Amino acid sequence: MESIFSQAILADLPSFHLVVGDLANLCTGLEWLLGHNELKAAMFTSYRAAKCRIDKSEDSPITGFDDSPLERLRAITLHHHVETVTLGIPNNEWLLLLRARSFSVLAVATRIREDLEIKVSFRAGLVRRLAELVAETVEPSEALREIQKGEFLEDTDSELAGQFILKVLESRHAELRADSKDENRMFRLAEQSLDLIYRIQLNPKFKILYISPIIETWMGCTRDELYQDARTAFRHIHPEDGKILQRMMVEENASQGVTQVRFIPAEGEAYWIEHRWFVDRSTDRSVIVLDGVGRDITRQKRQEEAIGRALQLAEENARSKSLFLANMSHEIRTPLNAIIGQVELLKDTVLNCDQKEMLESVHSAGQILLSHLTDVLDFSRLDAQRVKLQPESFSLVGALSEALSLVKESASEKGLLLEHSFHPDTPAQVIGDKAKLVQIVVNLLSNAVKFTDSGTISLKLESFPEHSRVKTVIEVSDTGIGFPAEQFGELILPFSQADPSTTRKQEGAGLGLAIVNRLVELMGGQLEARSEIGQGSTLSIQMEFEVEPGTPGWDGSLATTLYTTPVEEVSFPNDLNILVVEDNDVNRKVLQRQLSKLKLTNLDFALNGEEALNIFRPEYHDIVLMDIQMPVLDGVQALQALRDRYSDLQTPVVAVTAHALPGDRENYLEAGFQAYLSKPVNLAELRKVLTQTLTQDQSS
Repeated sequence: MESIFSQAILADLPSFHLVVGDLANLCTGLEWLLGHNELKAAMFTSYRAAKCRIDKSEDSPITGFDDSPLERLRAITLHHHVETVTLGIPNNEWLLLLRARSFSVLAVATRIREDLEIKVSFRAGLVRRLAELVAETVEPSEALREIQKGEFLEDTDSELAGQFILKVLESRHAELRADSKDENRMFRLAEQSLDLIYRIQLNPKFKILYISPIIETWMGCTRDELYQDARTAFRHIHPEDGKILQRMMVEENASQGVTQVRFIPAEGEAYWIEHRWFVDRSTDRSVIVLDGVGRDITRQKRQEEAIGRALQLAEENARSKSLFLANMSHEIRTPLNAIIGQVELLKDTVLNCDQKEMLESVHSAGQILLSHLTDVLDFSRLDAQRVKLQPESFSLVGALSEALSLVKESASEKGLLLEHSFHPDTPAQVIGDKAKLVQIVVNLLSNAVKFTDSGTISLKLESFPEHSRVKTVIEVSDTGIGFPAEQFGELILPFSQADPSTTRKQEGAGLGLAIVNRLVELMGGQLEARSEIGQGSTLSIQMEFEVEPGTPGWDGSLATTLYTTPVEEVSFPNDLNILVVEDNDVNRKVLQRQLSKLKLTNLDFALNGEEALNIFRPEYHDIVLMDIQMPVLDGVQALQALRDRYSDLQTPVVAVTAHALPGDRENYLEAGFQAYLSKPVNLAELRKVLTQTLTQDQSS
């Protein structure tokens, strides 16, 4: 009862005032109340809660009532005229005439308790007499005056045709007055709010019950216009957003939600409104009333759109930067391949001392340039957070031994001694990113070689297995120039040098330790340093790996084998036929001479992928060395065309390319190449790749 009462009040009035005079003025009070929405709600509610009886017999004297007294009372309260007659009789009864559009009902109001509980009764005798008089006089007011003459007092038929209780407790007056103040306060807040507050009835009839004034600013029309035509507001909602709101309320059967909609005014730009809404549903789950608060989030949306555009622009710039770096890498590596490759070939010819010295200078300059290029590209990718870990099962000892072998030659050229010490508890196989670990250790070893003029460089591995994981400490120590310990924090910053002066002896871009630190952090490790000027340096990496299940400890002879055993001089068959696909004349000649050094002379040449398709014969060629970036048909397209033409292609195809960014090797292997060679191509790496590829091909 209370909920219906409150809803009815909220639906019709911004505040609730119940005014009932004393008993002497009851008729006047009821007349006033029956003229207001409050009592409509009160009468209807009380009637539902009261016990009542309607005589439904065929000779029922009650005219105008149908099968539902509730519906008939609803008709009275919704379309009423009230006439009251006060009779000064001692039993505190008052005669009321309730006139509906098509009938009139005579009722008696009786005070039955001191707390203003009032019983309104429809007495059968009065109703019957009124009906008779109306039939005779036609005019109900005339009939009422006849009853006033005394028939009311003489009526002995007390059978109730129906009744309801209008109960207004004194104890509720204070609460009602307090509620009235609260509701007035909330109403004033709603009227002043910059947010939209609304209550909309959707069923049985669509109408706006309340909407706050801000809607007039948004729409450019008055609230009265919206009250008269409730659908006007909905016509201004963007059709797509309206469908979303409808789907949430109807199809998804939600009782509340948050929906962002575009509100299109008659003039000007659209508003973005965020609606927080609640619905009351009937027993069949259809929406009866929609309550909500709408907030203008246009500025927020525009900021989000601006951020989105900025992010999109940043992503486009990042892609452009990546493309530029990839192109730069390719364009620099391509001529470097010619420079370094031909210098290596010339070094094996008969030269005088001056010529050898000049070639060494050219070769050294080329290697430095290549190192700087690699550092810049690696750091750029790390800085853009585009480097991802590629976990695999590998040997820790094997990875560190590989790193040693890669710096062996440069250390030997400076007369430095390389030492290593690997802990016997190191698991044979762990899971992690081998390539990045090798890159880290090679960078540390190369740094040590650069800053050490004489003495020893050592690599140490300590392992601490714990169940399924192993903690490792990898240390690289040297007897070089060292650096102040307090400068280490600066050295791991990009482009930093311990000696930034123009007179420093060692060259470099200052990216080596910055790259190492980023990679170590990416792998979840920590980089530390101990150093003194003139006493050398020790850089250590603390890193943890998952142990490959079921693997034993490592064979202590493995490191010595990997590190000390030179690359075997492999003799290739004299009848080995190779197709070289390369569009650059100089690089084609360099590769030809390198192959000749390996006594491989049965060579065919193609200048692009299309020529390769025309020249290649699967029964004749044993291996294809394929450049990637070529006109007409590039290397990847040429490989795909070969596989399309020869569905059972067995000839291995090796990618020989200046595309050497992190991830390029994996991409080309995934594309179907059996092996990968990055430019500049050195003779040792060429021999190694040919040996592995041909051996693998024969075994398969």
